[in-house]
Amino acid sequence: KFDNATLARKLKAKEEMAEFWQQVVLERTKEISEADSEFADKAEELQRFQETLMEGNEYPRLKEILRFGRLFEEELSLRNMSQKQLKAMSRMLGLPQANAWWPGHLEVQLRHHITNLRREDRDYLWEGID
Repeated sequence: KFDNATLARKLKAKEEMAEFWQQVVLERTKEISEADSEFADKAEELQRFQETLMEGNEYPRLKEILRFGRLFEEELSLRNMSQKQLKAMSRMLGLPQANAWWPGHLEVQLRHHITNLRREDRDYLWEGID
């Protein structure tokens, strides 16, 4: 269904997107720890959790994911990202950089692209890759 060049390009885009989100999470962890000493313990715990994930030796438990996910629920949504972050994501994914006539244009464009990536992932899962 897809040639190797297309698959390689899509894999690279997904890896870059994962790296971008990792950077966002690391920055947010720093902000949490610096903002208030009350959250310093949570930030340290989150940092240990991230290190465990990066090692890749064990899968996180659902309880852990849900617990830490709440800290980033708002920050990791497209509607709450800055215009600069949205532009960086668009460039990283190779989306057109035309001047938007509407401020929400980048968000909608990214949402559409991410939805297509999810559909592709689902198709690969269901159909397999030759």
